[in-house]
Amino acid sequence: MDKNASHPQNGWLSDLNLGLNFVKILYIIILSFFLLTISSGCSAPTQIVKKAETADTLKVELKEDVQSDEDDEEIPEAEIIEPSEEIESRILISEDNPSIDRHKLLSEIMPLMRSPYRKNGIGNKGFDCSGFTMKVFQDGLGYELPRSSKAQFSIGQPVDRDSLKFGDLVFFKTRRSIPSHVGVYVGDGLFAHASLKIGVTISLLDSKYYKKRYVGARRIIE
Repeated sequence: MDKNASHPQNGWLSDLNLGLNFVKILYIIILSFFLLTISSGCSAPTQIVKKAETADTLKVELKEDVQSDEDDEEIPEAEIIEPSEEIESRILISEDNPSIDRHKLLSEIMPLMRSPYRKNGIGNKGFDCSGFTMKVFQDGLGYELPRSSKAQFSIGQPVDRDSLKFGDLVFFKTRRSIPSHVGVYVGDGLFAHASLKIGVTISLLDSKYYKKRYVGARRIIE
């Protein structure tokens, strides 16, 4: 007699076992795929965050590289003096620095009078204070200054206020940072600078506003 015929349940039990094994294998595949998807999903935000952090870091580094004078002064109207022939004559007979070509430097400074103030500006469309000093030193003396007033304050030789000579850089604390403003001493108690309010101009060191904010001077060329 046929054994399978005597035990018909063996056939469907075998089929059932095969079916269960297939279901188990399918379950394992689906579970593995699900776990892999979750893992990938969790890592993506981390990568995005890292990319964002990298971008922010680059922005900070770039900002530091082109750091200018965001804390420039807000000069009161009463402290503004208008450039005039009298002012220019005072400059021409002021304390001299034999190492600096006075006429060459003045030929760069005077045409820039009334150029507009422009944040981060270093040329055609305007200047901030350190952009102005960079421009006149580069074009007038062939000397390349650092970009910010803080960096300019860190070079050259310190000079006492009563020993200032034409071409010295003078520095002020006009906002939070020290120093936050810079100009070029042009003699007779006057300095040329890019003012936040009126652009490139000439001001008095002994004016009330600047006298109390003066922090020092540097002689770049001796």
